[in-house]
Amino acid sequence: MLSSLIMMGIVCFLVAVLVVGTKKQEDSHFFDKENTNALRGFWCLIVVLVHIPLLYQNRIQDMIGSFAYIGVTFFFMTSAYGLRLQLGNNPEKVNTFWRNRLPKLLIPCVVVNLFSVILKLWTKEEVQLIELVKINDWVMWLMICYIFFWMSYKFVVGGGRDYVVIASVIALSLLVYWKNDYIKGPTWCPEVMGFVWGILLYRIKNRFLRILNDKWMLKSLLLCVIAGIAGLGYLKFKIIPFWGDYLLKIILGILIIAFMLAINVKVSIGNRVSNYLGSISFEVYLVHILSFSIVKKITPDMSSGVFILVSLILTVVLASAIKRISTVIIQRIRQFIP
Repeated sequence: MLSSLIMMGIVCFLVAVLVVGTKKQEDSHFFDKENTNALRGFWCLIVVLVHIPLLYQNRIQDMIGSFAYIGVTFFFMTSAYGLRLQLGNNPEKVNTFWRNRLPKLLIPCVVVNLFSVILKLWTKEEVQLIELVKINDWVMWLMICYIFFWMSYKFVVGGGRDYVVIASVIALSLLVYWKNDYIKGPTWCPEVMGFVWGILLYRIKNRFLRILNDKWMLKSLLLCVIAGIAGLGYLKFKIIPFWGDYLLKIILGILIIAFMLAINVKVSIGNRVSNYLGSISFEVYLVHILSFSIVKKITPDMSSGVFILVSLILTVVLASAIKRISTVIIQRIRQFIP
């Protein structure tokens, strides 16, 4: 009973994170920093829920976590969109690409690794020094996309740079899907397509706004219905290799994201909580597995709902600390980088 009440409270909180503070505005706010931050804040919590250890899972958590792959797709998408927005029409900015990007990606990883090593030392587990420089699997995938992006803008001449990046990411996705048996660790074959959606959104943003502005409510509802039909189809056909577990999954992801973008055309999303969660969403992702380990070691006999609530709170607290520490380190490093 208590677990069910806690889970319903978590569901209400997730709805509030997304809904509180919304207001109807003109399209000048569309997918700006505040709106993307708010959406990242929402999705990072969904991603945490999907990774709850099996012993503490429940029906409500499992239902919410089923949509976590869309959150990962969204993270790839916002990364690509942000990169493309920063470069604009000036590809020369790519010369400072790695100087700006690498510290933001790798320093938080190292700080999380340090926290993990400290936990192992505290519990008297075996520690290897290589653990301090281990890079998160999702970060590795994102870095591969960054390499495609950097190489295209560094070496490709003309207006086809974006299409080279898109073709490279699609090729990566398909190659890893077909060769998945030979790869150790998590793979995000459908989710990495979010990097493609981010670049395409940058290129078609104005056209997207023009299309959705006319009969906005009707078109938003139509996208919602189509996404719902695709979702039911995915539940039925997801076990079918390629057509179900890959292609239909990609289609469902882009339909749900397209629906959220359609709402964002006329509705501004964001409040202080969602914006803050969005600002630490990367750190939340990096540290949530460690948070589960800490809670399990301290009080292993928790009920499902209590475990999830405590883990969420601890994840946010640790992510905030990691964000602060990483920011200080990055600022110090940049003093020595020309």
